[in-house]
Amino acid sequence: MPSSTKHTASTNGHASKYEIEDLYHSEIKKPMKMICVGSGMSGMYLAFRILKRMQSFDLTIYEKNPDVGGTYPGCACDIPAHLYNFYDKNGLSRFAKLSHRWEVEVEDLQSGCVKTDKCDILVNATGFLNKWKWPEIEGIDTFTQPKVHSAAWNDSIEFEDKVIGVIGTGSSAIQIIPQMQKIAKQLKVFMRSPTWITPAIGGKTSSQFRGEDSDANMGHEQFTFSEELKQRFRADPDYHLRFRKRIEAEVNWMADIFTVGTDMQKEVQETMTEQMKRRIGEENAELAEKLIPSWPPGCRRLTPGDQYLESLVKPNVETVFGSIQKIDDKSVFMADGSRHELDVLVKLLILLP
Repeated sequence: MPSSTKHTASTNGHASKYEIEDLYHSEIKKPMKMICVGSGMSGMYLAFRILKRMQSFDLTIYEKNPDVGGTYPGCACDIPAHLYNFYDKNGLSRFAKLSHRWEVEVEDLQSGCVKTDKCDILVNATGFLNKWKWPEIEGIDTFTQPKVHSAAWNDSIEFEDKVIGVIGTGSSAIQIIPQMQKIAKQLKVFMRSPTWITPAIGGKTSSQFRGEDSDANMGHEQFTFSEELKQRFRADPDYHLRFRKRIEAEVNWMADIFTVGTDMQKEVQETMTEQMKRRIGEENAELAEKLIPSWPPGCRRLTPGDQYLESLVKPNVETVFGSIQKIDDKSVFMADGSRHELDVLVKLLILLP
């Protein structure tokens, strides 16, 4: 057995020492069989840690999609990617069984074969964004033009030079809309409520490490790193560690944003308001009034949006505010009586309770 680990702790203001024994549930006589459901961020990290920490294991990861990660165009992660992209690099793909669906039994969606698998440990890493549905809007099932949900993207649909309607303005919409705007004949964005569009998380650190003006770049771009800087990260682990710790510190610094009435929350709300107004443009003051929330940051999830606000003011984009009353074979009808005819309908993520 390994030796115990000593720690120094403070209890009621007094320092004290205690010991935690490193214990195993039993002596390992055979490989520990584990099944993980889902090869997203949680599943990938599980495989990474097991590969690094365990010597005797048998891991299988079941994934319902045909590949790990990737859905709609422009899909991005709010978490800095440096904390996330290591699947292929660390040889984790050998644990994955793609195009499977987890129930009580496991079904191969390509062959139709159903089998029972047994394990010592089952890890559910499907995530809370896995169970989606279409909204309960009158007539949505009668829409005869192509329609697609962001959680089940269909690459066969032609979007170029079409009149596209996008329902929803959450994080998926914020990533999809700039991509749709580039190719659409006209893009209609249906929204009911505003949200805070924030600078990219970790952006200040990323810009500074690239030797750029972090304030000028804030909120305007995804982060690209030169080959020279990436080579330095590889060659100098301490430098790379400092970079990652700076991002961590930058994220942790924001904790008081979510506490009502703090000076930081007030300061950040003022800063975000000015930033959003600047990106929307003085000539679009009426639109800014509708897009900028009246409530403090933290009441709803903060959403970084590279080029999102800029895309909403493009000539081929119409922002439609209000509630959708119904949908027919090719149009969306709003509660104010307006009608919007579409070639393609895109719905952003809705979760089942």
